[in-house]
Amino acid sequence: MYIYLFTLTCPVRCRSLMLYSVPSYNCHQSHDLERNLQSSTGPVVTYFVPLREDELMDTFDAINAANADPPVNSIVALAVPEAGIYIYYDHWEDGIDPDVTSPQASTEIWGDGNCDNGFPGKILDPPLDCNGDVFSGGESIVLENQVPIPRDASQVLYDGGDRIQASFPIAVTRGAYPQSPGSFLAGAVEVLSTDNWGTSFTAPIGENTANDGSAFEYTSIYVMAAEANTEIFLNGASQGTINAGENTVIRVDEGEVITSDRPVQADIVAGDVGSSYELRWYSLIPTDDWGTEYYTPVGDSSGNGGNGPTRVFLYNPGGSSITVSYTFLSSSGTIEVPAGGSRRSVAIPDGSGAKFSSTSEFFALTLTDVANDGDFTSGQIYDWGHPLIPEDQLTNQALIGWGYGCTGGPNDCTTSRSVVWVTPVAAATIFIDFDGDGTADTTVLAAALQSIKIVDETDVYLGAENDEDMSGALIYAEAADGSPVNIAVAWGQDPERSGSGDGQALDLGTTVPPLPVLTADKSSELSSDNDGDGVISPGDELEYTITILNSGRVNLPALTYSIVDFFSPVFDDTTYVPDSTTYTDNAGGVGGSEAVDPVPDAGSTPFPLDEGGILNSEAIDKGERQLYKFKVRIKTVPELTAGVDTIVNEGVLRILGVDKDDFRTADPLFFPSQQPSSAPSSEPSAIPSSGPSSMPSSEPSQSPTG
Repeated sequence: MYIYLFTLTCPVRCRSLMLYSVPSYNCHQSHDLERNLQSSTGPVVTYFVPLREDELMDTFDAINAANADPPVNSIVALAVPEAGIYIYYDHWEDGIDPDVTSPQASTEIWGDGNCDNGFPGKILDPPLDCNGDVFSGGESIVLENQVPIPRDASQVLYDGGDRIQASFPIAVTRGAYPQSPGSFLAGAVEVLSTDNWGTSFTAPIGENTANDGSAFEYTSIYVMAAEANTEIFLNGASQGTINAGENTVIRVDEGEVITSDRPVQADIVAGDVGSSYELRWYSLIPTDDWGTEYYTPVGDSSGNGGNGPTRVFLYNPGGSSITVSYTFLSSSGTIEVPAGGSRRSVAIPDGSGAKFSSTSEFFALTLTDVANDGDFTSGQIYDWGHPLIPEDQLTNQALIGWGYGCTGGPNDCTTSRSVVWVTPVAAATIFIDFDGDGTADTTVLAAALQSIKIVDETDVYLGAENDEDMSGALIYAEAADGSPVNIAVAWGQDPERSGSGDGQALDLGTTVPPLPVLTADKSSELSSDNDGDGVISPGDELEYTITILNSGRVNLPALTYSIVDFFSPVFDDTTYVPDSTTYTDNAGGVGGSEAVDPVPDAGSTPFPLDEGGILNSEAIDKGERQLYKFKVRIKTVPELTAGVDTIVNEGVLRILGVDKDDFRTADPLFFPSQQPSSAPSSEPSAIPSSGPSSMPSSEPSQSPTG
């Protein structure tokens, strides 16, 4: 069933899709999984919608000063993979909630069966029907509204700076374009959860990047914070502070480094100044997460008469040159990348994905719409790109957040201009679930590094819905023996299906982030208010909860994962409460005791989760949670490190010994001289603010560096 909603002229749509869809398994009959999810409704994953519209309008003006006009058409797309999920949509306009369980007026809670406190599209004009406000699994929600510039904070909209939290991993995509010239000057980016944020980012491209065109003449990094008073630095020089949901925009050269004192997300926006349409967006992962092996599914060397090929830009941050090997479906080669420099690849052949690897870490991103002879074309017809995915971050499943085939959404055209691109790392069967009925609608056999283009059209794929929209579709891959095969997935404009002046084409695309197998989340709460002031202050006790969630498609055995909670920095200014660590199996699930078991103190420190951490001693079924809790006592004022005003705790989830998911809490301290204005939060990373803004007036919002 399709439901169309319009705010001004833009639709919202819902449709059904299931996450764990396999041919022999009906997800709608997975009552245990549904009960697992429904009984655990607190957030385990957090996203912030990046790229504020007012600053985006400045970028649009830089690319097309003559014709770029507001308002900005803003898109926030979400795909909900399972029944029983709760989503907390926190609008920035009245400040980010310090405690999601005590929401402010504008915050919407979706999926709790209460239409009064919000449902998808409630604030649109006209609003979406509530329909009971319960997710049955598989809903795809594309929220579009026009954002006036300048921005009036009294008008609550779905836009940049909003926080989205969910009780189960979801897919979130961000897109935007100005009213004029419309989708010709458009961009989109996958939204990464705060678990994937960091404190150091290196610009792999910049305004000084050598190329034969002007694709990077304008290059900015949009930086957004999740915590109050986050200080941002460019090459070590302070750029000021921002709060939760706020961002700043920094013009960069290749190789420049942005750092912060608390985790942030970073997105690159690059384009040709003075051109009409050339613009590309990229999410940027922290430098610490760069890898030695990357994959892309996008291969096109002759699209539309050779005018839309895709190449890969390679950046080497090291002090010595490196050799990067590339492998296509039927060919291979090497590229020498100089120290602290970049090189571009040959065009990726039609029908091929690509693997790039080296013995040293590097970064890679694609550019579509480059010429076969190595020169850039005008880059204004099929211009988009995406960051390549490091091999150690791939999984065998991906969920499409925003997947329109044409500008207007479902049934807006008869031929999709944008497609979903998929490549497996080994020979596999690709399963495609278009309609979310719990069973794959069709399958495709693919060789290793073969590029498969998927569209929702029945003349191409039997079982498709034929609505030219891949939003909410699930893609997964298995080997002949049923074992999972990792895949790289992207969504974007296909030059073979588009043309110049095509008003039904979206000049944009994104990486589709892999769906995780396990996720980790951490929260904190005041457990002993020793001074009775009602807030977190020196001398009080905190209790931490680490939640491990199996969001994959299969049950996982014991000894699959370990968690490590780092001794420093939390124990620099706190003391572990002896024998306070506990473990709960099958938390919120069915068929288990849910007993709280003590975890004995062990190791060179009494704390059992530091040093080598702790392995899961029991299996964790799909949809199930396992909890670890412990307590600390905050040191008194004389004992605290000078200048400390926040208690920070960090840790990591490891799967088979490999770091997969970082977790962190930050609890601001109230001192006796302070007068707290609100109660403490179990989610201290989100501090109320006046809403998204650029840097303080004493600091420029853009800092040209060359």
